[in-house]
Amino acid sequence: MKNNEVVLILPENALASPENAEGTSQTSYEPGLGQLVFGNAHGEFDLGTNTRYASDGLYRISEALASRSPDAQAHGILGGAFGYGQDFKNGTFEMHPYWWGDCTCGFDEKDATWSEMYPHAASCFFNQYHLEDDRLDSAGVSFDERSNLMTKWAKTNGYADAPRGMAVYCDCGLGQEYEKWRKSNDHAPDCKEVLPNFRCDNLEIRWYKYIGRGMSVNREVSRKELREIFEKCRASFQQ
Repeated sequence: MKNNEVVLILPENALASPENAEGTSQTSYEPGLGQLVFGNAHGEFDLGTNTRYASDGLYRISEALASRSPDAQAHGILGGAFGYGQDFKNGTFEMHPYWWGDCTCGFDEKDATWSEMYPHAASCFFNQYHLEDDRLDSAGVSFDERSNLMTKWAKTNGYADAPRGMAVYCDCGLGQEYEKWRKSNDHAPDCKEVLPNFRCDNLEIRWYKYIGRGMSVNREVSRKELREIFEKCRASFQQ
């Protein structure tokens, strides 16, 4: 074996599951409430039956990067030794850890200014929702219990799709105006708040906090394509 050769070894049980199939069964990605409120951008689709396969592949790429540049590796607790990745980019792919900070392109300030100039109507569901949520928070209700109570509150007050989207739902018309404004106003592509955690060619994968959690992707992708992409990424270390 050459001195600079990188060998990636999957655990024996890495692919020992029903997910070891060429199918995908992808659906529209629905972030959890915590990710929806506090998380960064997410992709349009989940990874379906390929979630574990993609997670294993990304974890091993992160492990290989850590062996090359250990000081650049991000760390945490729940994601394992190599579950957080590092800032890396070559001619084939790029990887970035989950971004815990604020917007780096100035869009958030612009967005906040727009919201101050055009507030929701006092009777709007959006305002009433957050008033009730703040009341429960001030009363010391835990986050999980508050989420359950707010889901019931939202459904009782006319939003049948709760909890999905309940924290941003608007029934005063401002939401439609905001959508029009957003069509020509958004984060810069390189803003760390929206930068994908992994990108190779036109495939973008994002995770919530660490690899394997809240995984989403920008388009449909097969097991075969994922395999080819990960092989190409590993091969790029030898170039």
